Amino acid sequence: MRHLRSYIAVFVLFLPAAMRLFAAGDVHKEVRRSDEREARIRIESSFGAVNISRGAGDRLAIIDYRDAKKKDAGVDIDYRLQNRIGNLQIDLNPEGTTREADGSTHVNFDFKTDEWMVRLTDAIPISLDASLGAGKADLDMTGLNITKFSLETGASSTQIRFGEPNPSVIENMRIEAGVSKLVAQGLCNANFRHLKFEGGVGSYYLNFGGELHREVDVKIDFGMGSIVLDIPENIGVKVHYSDNWLSSFRFASDIHREEDGLSISSNYSNAEGRLNIYIDSGVGQVKIRRSH
Repeated sequence: MRHLRSYIAVFVLFLPAAMRLFAAGDVHKEVRRSDEREARIRIESSFGAVNISRGAGDRLAIIDYRDAKKKDAGVDIDYRLQNRIGNLQIDLNPEGTTREADGSTHVNFDFKTDEWMVRLTDAIPISLDASLGAGKADLDMTGLNITKFSLETGASSTQIRFGEPNPSVIENMRIEAGVSKLVAQGLCNANFRHLKFEGGVGSYYLNFGGELHREVDVKIDFGMGSIVLDIPENIGVKVHYSDNWLSSFRFASDIHREEDGLSISSNYSNAEGRLNIYIDSGVGQVKIRRSH
């Protein structure tokens, strides 16, 4: 069994003036591909603005950092290649973050606005696990081949997009949002079988647009706030929920109450794509609406 620390170049490039000039504090790093058949990528950030999207096929990852104050920032990259599976760990450390000797992270909250841009390969299937703290996050998965998607955010404003069908099936997709605002678009394009969404306190909008040609499960668990599920009218819907005086439920007119805690859309039995939704809510409002 081959186990080695990849010699694949992780290096800093300075772009010509005609393109983009990097000043003090800016970071540009790349992790090149070799013969990987798939990659497992984990991204961690304590705070700041993080953007993740499609990159170049010949690079596993391209990482850029921009800070208006031109303060020093760092990125820790650990890459290992084993049996043609790449394991990439990216730790984003904007100015104001320090690493202790024991590996823990210390955050100085007197920080300025910063922006990370991480672009991932579209040439091979990737498993993505992201843990993002306070700040903003924009994850555009359009054009990527995702086999696993796991996202955890803290006090943040987050956007997720699947602009076209994902080539691979995601068996278990997980999104966990803390005290936050979250908008997810095109979730059916993610090609998941099971989706689990957990929200703490906040406002959440889940749009299930895209292609769905089978029956899938969606588990929603949130504490306080409001959540809107926007589901195309051609998709069958079955909703399991617990009636309680702390939560209010408002469903589209074609989703009819069958019994306590169960509502079903009129097209559920003959729809090609069906969502089985299980909702466990605390204090707040749940709304399911239909889109064309």
